[in-house]
Amino acid sequence: MLFSSVLSAQYRDKVWMLGGYGINNSGINFNNGMADTFSVIRDLEFFLTNASICDTAGNLLFYTNGQLLYNRFHQPMLNSSNFNPGAATLNNYPYGLNINQAVLILPKPQTDSRYNLFHFSSEHFNAHSIIEDQPLEFFQSVIDMGLDNGRGAITGIKNQVILNDTLSHGAIVGCKHANGRDWWIVLHRYWNNQFYKFLLTPDTIFQSTQFEGSNVRYDVFLEASFTRDGTRYVYMSQYPQIDLFEFDRCSGALTLKEALPSPDTSLGNLGCAFSPNGEFLYVCNNLNIYQYDVTAANVNQSRILVAQWDGSNVQGFNTTFFMMQLAPDNRIYVSTAQGTNVLHVINSPDSAGMACNVVQQGLVLPWYNAFSMPNHTNYEVGPIDGSLCDSLGLNNVAVINQSQQANSVTVFPNPSASWFNFLIQNETVSSVTVYNLFGEVTVTSTKPNINLSGEPSGVYLYRVKTRSGKEFRGKLQKL
Repeated sequence: MLFSSVLSAQYRDKVWMLGGYGINNSGINFNNGMADTFSVIRDLEFFLTNASICDTAGNLLFYTNGQLLYNRFHQPMLNSSNFNPGAATLNNYPYGLNINQAVLILPKPQTDSRYNLFHFSSEHFNAHSIIEDQPLEFFQSVIDMGLDNGRGAITGIKNQVILNDTLSHGAIVGCKHANGRDWWIVLHRYWNNQFYKFLLTPDTIFQSTQFEGSNVRYDVFLEASFTRDGTRYVYMSQYPQIDLFEFDRCSGALTLKEALPSPDTSLGNLGCAFSPNGEFLYVCNNLNIYQYDVTAANVNQSRILVAQWDGSNVQGFNTTFFMMQLAPDNRIYVSTAQGTNVLHVINSPDSAGMACNVVQQGLVLPWYNAFSMPNHTNYEVGPIDGSLCDSLGLNNVAVINQSQQANSVTVFPNPSASWFNFLIQNETVSSVTVYNLFGEVTVTSTKPNINLSGEPSGVYLYRVKTRSGKEFRGKLQKL
């Protein structure tokens, strides 16, 4: 069971479902190590809310736009009628819910077939003679993929309220607990600086709160993100600023590292994403993309403008910048602020400054995408070895089975057909060298990731060096 819980995280974000208005829709499949676009005919359309999940082999299981829940055959899932109740779900947005990161899908710990959906809609109410549009309830639903001949169905828990409060308009994100099994779910209360944190265990959901960071006032657009290793978290409302936190995966504690003022106060903030190695934060508004070095003593002073909108449009629709998402191919994709059939691409987000290589309209989709990007977390990060919360022995089992962990190096995904990422707790990777079984150098990199897509399938050896002078060795399996 422990070995299964380590491996079950792989490939969960390999298929992205995108789309806009009408039955013609698009998607991206990353299973071959690159962004392979496809088209699909379906009735479910996307506006802003977008969440999906794959099985451990990278096959799509189900997805949602916050109003409808579809299985892998692009049909309504069994028992999904009246999913995610609320005024916004029922009445206002015929193309899908208009709340970014309003649904988060997480595998249920210690199960192979059950998934937790955490979600909200929004309600309209009069507050001091002003019509507000905010989520007032935070829901949980459970899907069992063993039902309906493998198509899945909502079972047992459906739209169960786990929190009643006035919540900010989006930005539900998750992070693996330091034990490598459980999950943290983080969201924000409206009109103050209060975070709600939920710990999802195999049997219980524990709730806690923390006051930290800026007061959230203007929350029409929100985006939040964790680094892949879960040590940093960013929460960004449209105004007035971007809060960068350190995150303790053991306790769930958030510590404000720096409050970053909006780079362009007249434009506000829209999208954000961390680089694969967690050293750079990217933030955009409609016209500009900025890079921050989050390892700098003064993060705000490290800000660099890495792209300005080039003024292009697609059949009269502007391709200005909108939401961001780090992909399995280690690139960051940026949607457009008007529905178009292109995504912008940050090709080398681990590189400083202009070397990050922003390519506008870098990926052409088969059909139009209405703003949305899928809400994914890092399903693959393991436990923090040696921490007080490393109580399950997951990595010890993984070492025996030559899985994700070797000599204190977390390698994910492993096996893989293309990219391998290397993570060493409290260390910065300075170089990675991969050898074949004859001792011949195959690939070298000064970054904590390598691409073996051009190499034959088989077992390879790696050597990782850190800036502090340490050296680690292990094995990889190239699919």
